[in-house]
Amino acid sequence: MADDLLSQEEIEALLKGIGGASKQDEDEELKEIASLYAQAFSNVLQLLSGGEVKIDVKESRVCGQAAFVEELEKSSYLLYVVDYDAFEGWSHAFVMSERTALLLADIMMGGDGAELPDSMNDLYLSAAQEGLSQITGAAISEMVNLLGGRRIGIKNTSCSLKVEGWLPFELLPSSENVWVFSLNAEIKDVGNLKLWSLMPQKIVQVLSDEIKKRVGSREQPQKRSEQGPKETGLPVSAKVSQVARETSGRVVGEEVSGAVEVRPAEFVPLDKQIVDQDMDGHNFDLIVDVPVRITVRLGQAAKTIGEILNLTPGSVIELDKMAGDPVDILVNGKLIARGEVVVIDENFGVRITEIVNRSDRIKSLW
Repeated sequence: MADDLLSQEEIEALLKGIGGASKQDEDEELKEIASLYAQAFSNVLQLLSGGEVKIDVKESRVCGQAAFVEELEKSSYLLYVVDYDAFEGWSHAFVMSERTALLLADIMMGGDGAELPDSMNDLYLSAAQEGLSQITGAAISEMVNLLGGRRIGIKNTSCSLKVEGWLPFELLPSSENVWVFSLNAEIKDVGNLKLWSLMPQKIVQVLSDEIKKRVGSREQPQKRSEQGPKETGLPVSAKVSQVARETSGRVVGEEVSGAVEVRPAEFVPLDKQIVDQDMDGHNFDLIVDVPVRITVRLGQAAKTIGEILNLTPGSVIELDKMAGDPVDILVNGKLIARGEVVVIDENFGVRITEIVNRSDRIKSLW
């Protein structure tokens, strides 16, 4: 199954076609963002359906949000909106037709899309919402890396069926410009799914600027290292003699002409060095198949012995976490991640939203 996942080269080839030749100078940062969601959409559908998935990225453009709705065919559409807390006003909307939402929901529940209901019901709406939640969760995990590890939390999500008189972002003016691109997925032996992605243009600009800054900060040390001291080709003794001749006859304390480049010293991060040493010193291949116990900690509370003895059926224990706070994910009692509780069919699950620092996680295992 892993062989069927889209490679980076395939994603880049798809993105080259966004907007045609007239938009070849489109921001690379927008292509990076679109590629994250294309890969996430492909991976989730691949895992759910078990079949071959092909993704096309199309219709990358900027338009008013009301104009986008007017361009759609007169029908019912599923609107899924996620609000993030990383940047002020960061909302992301996803739109798909009712038929596509039913197909996604059926795949989420283990079906193949052969027998779909005539209209959306609560069960299928919940399943479609969970499918979109998995797609956005996978993409945001990669977005965190793209933004240099910046924490991205989810403030609110909403999912509803829209018929007419609606806008993707109800709190914004109808003329608000949004960046739109579509993801067209073809699942072998199942069918086609089309998903529109919309973000306010002002947020897209903020994300683009942040990505540029992160990329620039990574490239600057590399350029400085490439511009290291140039060799003159002279033997060491000749260099010393040359310096002696140049400085002879000068008064002590005389200012030497020419600018001197001063830059801060660069050191390898200690955490990275510790991780690399630990990884080199232990053969992890020997333990990758060792079973471990994963537990999810909803919260904890401190009670006296008297309070514990007074517990009866119906007693309520107040935990140290608020509603909506992420839960702790532990492996063999060690905290490795945090996430949010989700419902898959009739079972509970946890979607990971934050990974504990790698060096701290590895050091806690010894």
